[in-house]
Amino acid sequence: MKVFTIALFITSFFAFNSVSQLLDPNSFFRGFLETSKNNFACGFPGVNVPSLDPFQLSSYSTSFGSVGGISNVQITVDNAAVTGLSNFNILAFDSNFLSLSITFLFNFPQLNINGMHTTSYDDSPFGGGNIENGAGTLLGSASNVQVGVTLGFSLFPFGLSSQNVNSVSVGSTSFTADGFSTAAKNTQFNNALSNGIPNWVANNLPSINSQLQAAFVDYANERLSGFFSVDSIINTMTSYVPPACN
Repeated sequence: MKVFTIALFITSFFAFNSVSQLLDPNSFFRGFLETSKNNFACGFPGVNVPSLDPFQLSSYSTSFGSVGGISNVQITVDNAAVTGLSNFNILAFDSNFLSLSITFLFNFPQLNINGMHTTSYDDSPFGGGNIENGAGTLLGSASNVQVGVTLGFSLFPFGLSSQNVNSVSVGSTSFTADGFSTAAKNTQFNNALSNGIPNWVANNLPSINSQLQAAFVDYANERLSGFFSVDSIINTMTSYVPPACN
């Protein structure tokens, strides 16, 4: 009965809500994102969704076979904050109720990260060189980041079922990390990441997908499981208005 109620509400909502612009659900959802993106910074207290800008990253590990003239990079970033997620432009958006999926293309003018790193790398581009180990602060920025993503949903239980990064492009990056054996090694590592990350991202979507699939879907469902219920969805759709944010 509740499923029927949801379907009936969606139909009547889009039929009479002028924001939906000629019964187009894509226009409604896109408009919702554009008018509430400041809430990424201050949160959505009405549905207990916390601030996503800055996004707090407790720990994240990744590796690069070869990037920017160094190789066998193993890096773990701890206690990091990612800022800039609330400043985005929606370049494309499409929702498909039949397949229960949403596809969007976002542009972020600039993303910044500030955290601690533990890293090892080979100072030769092909391996067989000296292994450098370091730990210290990591500051990074990326400009003109475009991300195309498709999110899939399940109904029973309601939640994220899949996430696929369709495309990623990065205009430029800049990294400053310390904690290696010499200042020259700090510079070598920073230049390698700054110059090599955009090309690495463009050529490693399968790796990016597998890491984000494991991290993002579980993260989202764990924190939003209380919100993703039939009762919560009905209440949110009928009464929720994103709070004003400055």
